Amino acid sequence: MNYNNLKKACFAKGILLSQYLESKGLSTSNTGKWKNGGNPSIPLLIEMANDLDVDVNFLLGIEKDASAEASDEEYNIERFRALIQQLTHEGRDSLLEYAQFLRDKEASQK
Repeated sequence: MNYNNLKKACFAKGILLSQYLESKGLSTSNTGKWKNGGNPSIPLLIEMANDLDVDVNFLLGIEKDASAEASDEEYNIERFRALIQQLTHEGRDSLLEYAQFLRDKEASQK
């Protein structure tokens, strides 16, 4: 199982992986096995592919599925947005200052 592809497929459906697993009655401990190269049973793998509207090969990491693969940039922006929402107002201000610092640094190196 390609764990990142599973997360991308869930993201493309507008749900978190943890929400999907809960809806299937699965534990998040399953993801530990999948992160390390383990695979779900074939019937479960087929069911997951059908639920998420992707090819089984996409979940296995054999091929890319354009319908489910959000761009890495879009995926990272959503992850970043979720992290920002967890920060305090002060933390957000600090992050903004740091982002501006990085932008200025990169601009000066060009």
